[in-house]
Amino acid sequence: MMDTAEYLMELKKLLNDVIRESVKSGCDNSEADFVDRGRYYLERLILGEYIGRGKFFNRRSKDQANLESTWNEIRPEVEKHVAEVLKKCRSKKMVTEIRQLTAQTQIKEAITEAGLKYLIIPQTYRAKVAVRLGKNNKFVFYISYKRTAEDLERCIPAVKTMIEMMNDLGSLASIQKMQPYENW
Repeated sequence: MMDTAEYLMELKKLLNDVIRESVKSGCDNSEADFVDRGRYYLERLILGEYIGRGKFFNRRSKDQANLESTWNEIRPEVEKHVAEVLKKCRSKKMVTEIRQLTAQTQIKEAITEAGLKYLIIPQTYRAKVAVRLGKNNKFVFYISYKRTAEDLERCIPAVKTMIEMMNDLGSLASIQKMQPYENW
């Protein structure tokens, strides 16, 4: 059987993962929801994995009392931990979203100014940009959110050169990804 500090450490690990995934996925759960989940996890840790499948009805009052006393002892720490982790995850997500929107605006302005037809697919740390090269071809490259200006300075002239090359080659030319089974 674990002691209170070990239960608290294990709960913090479990809650970190749950909070991070919840915020990342866009769920807007309250602190109370995560504290309740912490209580549920503690119950599973103390009373066993099979809560609700027989053991629930066979609980001993000693186990229930142990659960209650342990929860009452660590609840303030769990509440504090949930508040800190939730705030940290939400602010990190907000910073990422601001960085993404800023970069996407810069990308749109630069590519529109260059007179190119494009499609932007936002990703976590970069934007996937597809630029139309001709009637049947597109060119795909990535722009880092941290280095947006430098990447654009490098990529836009390269794409313009690719368009010129594709026009010189004619409509039968295409750009294709090399396949692993091709022996070069």
